Order: sequence, then structure tokens, then C-alpha cells
Amino acid sequence: MSDLINKSFEIDIKTKIKFGLNSRFEIGKILKNKNYKKVLICTDKNIVKLKYINEIFNYISDEKINYKIYDGVEINPTITTIVDAYNKFKQDSFDCIIGIGGGGPIDVAKGISVALTHKGNIRDYIAEVNGQKKPILDIVLPVIAIPTTAGSGAEVSPVSVIVDEKRKLKIGFFSEYLFPVISLVDPVLYTTLPPKVTAGCGLDVLSHSLDAFVSPYSNSYSDALAIKSIEMVFNNLKTAVFNGKNLESRAEMAIASILGLISMYIGKGGSTHTIGEPLGGLYDIPHGYACGIAIPAVMEFLLPICKDKFITIFKNISNFFNPGEKSDTVAHRCIEEFRKLIIDINVEKPFELINNPDIELLSEYSIKHLAVNRIPGVVTKSDFVNLYKKIFNKNYF
Repeated sequence: MSDLINKSFEIDIKTKIKFGLNSRFEIGKILKNKNYKKVLICTDKNIVKLKYINEIFNYISDEKINYKIYDGVEINPTITTIVDAYNKFKQDSFDCIIGIGGGGPIDVAKGISVALTHKGNIRDYIAEVNGQKKPILDIVLPVIAIPTTAGSGAEVSPVSVIVDEKRKLKIGFFSEYLFPVISLVDPVLYTTLPPKVTAGCGLDVLSHSLDAFVSPYSNSYSDALAIKSIEMVFNNLKTAVFNGKNLESRAEMAIASILGLISMYIGKGGSTHTIGEPLGGLYDIPHGYACGIAIPAVMEFLLPICKDKFITIFKNISNFFNPGEKSDTVAHRCIEEFRKLIIDINVEKPFELINNPDIELLSEYSIKHLAVNRIPGVVTKSDFVNLYKKIFNKNYF
């Protein structure tokens, strides 16, 4: 029976999404129509070399719009990244910032937007457990997102996730003013991704959607988006990984990424992220992979509470649902479907990637994570210790 009558939530996604093949062609006209004269492009050193990206630069130049490029974004960008960009461009005056790439460049674009418009120490605007020292105001520079990965959902997110290298901790900026004003979602750009990156990004989508669906704050709206996103990932990720030029699978994954992030934002998800973000912060591994490898372990931990939800997921991702089968069996089969997908896309085993992880420290970070209250039920530090031990077991997947 639905408990919607007992819930309240708000839907306020401020990003205009322009989806379609070759939608990148529109960037020049969009900037001209907004009367932007000078823009900062935020990307990384690999993306800036791609043919499609240089086309984007040409479309901007064609409209007589000046631009500068910051290409210093890393896999897991840090506060230092944003400070570096600020020092390079603080004397400039920009009308907007364009983030081109995966979650890193788009999130750094948001962070630079804050740094160039707000006074004082950039750390004062970071969202901590006890809040922000200073609020992010509506004076930020508008951000336009041009994603090249289907994973982070940064193109529709009001969050900028970065690493505090001093604490080796993933933190972030959060404000409704950090929603990109426009996202140009062009599946053609996603075809440049190699299989390994595609796989990790796909797991990021899956973690967003699963986290939203199992969240104690989920609702009918976020559930609908999450389930559809999960279904799309199961139907398309393997093709995107092993046949990267397939535009249909790339397009489906692009939409799955958007649905997944919005579902997590509205449904206030975070279960796998309480593990993935400490892993990324401490060991500098890609965010999507770090969250994705946590999925089977987290699902097993949540099974007593989320059994019915796992059955619902299984109905949507498998052609072999049997209504007469025991509910416990169906829920376990759902978990195995997730594990099988992770195996099928050939991601590295956790114990091979991180030698001798500091499980005690990871667990300490997890139990203090901002999203720990978004895990259904009660979770303790010892629970996280056991989860990490399971993830780093050689027989995990």
C-alpha cells in the first residue's frame, strides 16, 4: 500500500535540457542569444584534444564570442584545482562558464563560478555536516553543461563534488544556484569514451538510481525515475561498453544518467555513496567505479528492509520473474543480476585495484558521511567495516 499521503517533497529542477544528436552545434547560437561576449570553458587535457570538442570551440568563435580554456581538471578534482583556476582567471570578466566533459569538468565549472563571484576563503562555501559557513548566493556565473559521459548526472545537479586533499575527503558545494542553466546532451559526444570509462560511468548511474529507490525519503516521483533509469542501464550498458559507437545505447544511457541523478536528488539517496566517496577521496579512484562496486554488498546489507523494493526492481530488469517464487529467492536473484552486470562489463576487482585498504579509516569516513541518514534502517561503524571487508574479499565478484 502506498504511503504517499504521509510524504512531502519538492520538484524544482532548474536546468533546461536540450537533448539530441548534434545538439552541440547549438552552443554558439545559445551564447549569442543570451548576449554573452566572453566565456570560460572548463575541461581536461584529454577532452580538449578531441575533434568534436574543437568543433564546439569553432561554433563559439563563429558567433564572435571570446573564450578562454581551463583544462586542468583531474579525475577527482580538488579544492586546489578550483583555486588554481581562480588564480589564472581572477582578473578576467566572464559572462558564463561552460563545463565540457564528465562530472569533473562540470563540477569544477560550478566551483569556479563560486570562486570568481564570492569573497573570502573558498572553503567557507563548502557543505559540511554542520552546514556552510557562508551561503552561495545568486551572484554565481551561469554554468552551461556539455556532458561527454553518462554517469555523474552533473549536467542536472546543483552539487559540485570535489576532494579536500588535506583531509582526503570528498566534499562539495551545494546550492540551487549551481544548477546548470542549460545542458546540451549530445549522444555523439559519448561515443568517444573508452570501454573502461563507459563501464565506470554506467555504474555511477546505477548507484544513483538504486540509492534513490531504497532511500527512506523516496517517493512515487523519484521511484518512477529510478526504476526507469535502472531498466535503461540493464538494457544498454553492455552495448555501450563493448560497442561504443552505437548511438542508440549511448542515447539511452545519456537519458538514464539524467533520470538517475534527478531521482537521487528528489529521493534523497546516498547508500552506496557513503562507501564510494570515501574510497574515491582516499584512493583517487573514479567515483562511478567506487560507488558501483559497493552495490552488491549494500544490497545484501539492506535486504531485510528492502526486499519488496528488490522484487520490484527484478520485475523490471529480468524476463524470468516467476510470481510463484518465494520472495526471498526473488530478492536474492535481483542482487545477483546486479553482480552479474558488474562482472559482465569487466570492471577491475576491488582487491586488485587497492592493495591493503585502510578499512578502519574508510569506515570512520563512511559513518560520518553527509548521506548516512539516507540509508534505510540503522547503520553503525562496525556495519561499514563488514561492508568494506566484503567488498575487498577476493570472491566478492
